[in-house]
Amino acid sequence: MPADPSKAPEKRRIRLDVTVGTYLDLRAQVDADGLDLAVVMALPGSQAGGTVLRETRFVWAAAHSFDFTGDAPLPLAFAPAPCLHRQVAIEALESSTVDWRVAFTSPSQQGLRAAVLAGLAVTALPLGDLEPGMVVIDGQYGLPPLLDADFRLIWSVTGKTPAANAFGQLLVEMSESPLI
Repeated sequence: MPADPSKAPEKRRIRLDVTVGTYLDLRAQVDADGLDLAVVMALPGSQAGGTVLRETRFVWAAAHSFDFTGDAPLPLAFAPAPCLHRQVAIEALESSTVDWRVAFTSPSQQGLRAAVLAGLAVTALPLGDLEPGMVVIDGQYGLPPLLDADFRLIWSVTGKTPAANAFGQLLVEMSESPLI
């Protein structure tokens, strides 16, 4: 005898849509209620709010094989503005005496990493984003120190639905795991 359909458990309909973008774009989308939540990078004193998932610091990175003689401006690789990595690097460079130029621009982090690994340029990135073949060159070539930062989970004003809360809690728990 078939089960009574009126006694069947209610099916929950949850849809996960993922948006990949710059930290600044994601923050704007959360602020405009276009996203329920996002993981963004925040700088010290930014009043970013949210929950800190992981702390990091920006570093100057180059290929193991990077060869710079200093007889020309230091070649740099950045994403187009607005980009937090670019902003952090340029603000630090503007307060230094380093002669530099943007030699490579790509909206893709993989494109920037490829340029660095090919020895074409130096870039600024979070320490955890170093790939095999890259080295930290902080302080070399007169490069100024870069800022600390953290990754934060931020919420829209209206985004705390039960599903978004559950997903946000999962992200917090994952960030507390020693596997991350």
